[in-house]
Amino acid sequence: MALAALRAPVDEFFDTTMVMDEDPEVRANRLKLLNRFANVFAHVADFSQMAKK
Repeated sequence: MALAALRAPVDEFFDTTMVMDEDPEVRANRLKLLNRFANVFAHVADFSQMAKK
């Protein structure tokens, strides 16, 4: 599946990027990027059903 090909880059993003950066502008831009991810993936799967730890 094409979505599976995104696993490595998405994992790398979360492994190497501090989304909640101290710089408000950087943080805002990264949160906007995450929202774009969520919007794209929302058309593929319902991630609200994932278990929360």
